[in-house]
Amino acid sequence: MKLSDGAGLKYSKWLADEWRKNLNFGKSEGWLERFEVLSNVHPRPDEPDLYLIVVFKNMTTPDQDEERRKKYMEWAKKSMEKMYAESADRAEYRTVMGTKLLQEMKFRK
Repeated sequence: MKLSDGAGLKYSKWLADEWRKNLNFGKSEGWLERFEVLSNVHPRPDEPDLYLIVVFKNMTTPDQDEERRKKYMEWAKKSMEKMYAESADRAEYRTVMGTKLLQEMKFRK
């Protein structure tokens, strides 16, 4: 996540409120193990200011994804249109630089 100048507090408040609330719901459902925000203290111009980390125990199937989406939408009580509009509003002060899927590697004996 790359933040616009002066937007750190505004985005941090959103992360502490909405983002955390949403992920706590996923955690309570057993969908994820943990989540965290890492700050890149000395970012270069092409690097993110923040990394939003979500750790899942297992990957889901498309059917599980659909089931979770329905359960989340019922819990959130928001339409897809509302969520897209909220995301577009945040685009005024933050830029999503991409996503990564990392997998833990285990040592073999």
